[in-house]
Amino acid sequence: MDLWHLKCTLLVQILRGQIRPDPGHTGFFFVPTAFRGLYNKYRPSRRPKTEDLEAALMEILRISTSSYFVVDGLDEYPTQRQREFLAFLANILGNSVHILVTSRHEQISRARSQNSACPGFWSHFRWTPSTKTLEDTLNSYYKKASSTPG
Repeated sequence: MDLWHLKCTLLVQILRGQIRPDPGHTGFFFVPTAFRGLYNKYRPSRRPKTEDLEAALMEILRISTSSYFVVDGLDEYPTQRQREFLAFLANILGNSVHILVTSRHEQISRARSQNSACPGFWSHFRWTPSTKTLEDTLNSYYKKASSTPG
């Protein structure tokens, strides 16, 4: 999956939690303004520019109370895609965005040494050296996510 498709997928998944039925009109919904603007600009079925897609995603993340992402197998991405993806993750990190990344240790170490474009990015990561610790970390994320409204 390329980064554009990943952004689309994230946008759709986050939107599912943001769309609310309009109690006054059956079959109508409240949709975040950022998505409505993106839709209106590119309908009927034109592919949005990456920067417009990312702007809508960033706005929807900003209004979201909390968002959790799980990225499994970062080491399976080609090196160039890893850099692009990590730069994107650095861009969306914030108080309401939580990201869990799994990868082989040697791949993460290499990515850390090669990714100087995102100063401070790696300080947001907690390293999990064993399966038991990973299980504890996943349980902690799950408990926090399931107790957060929205």
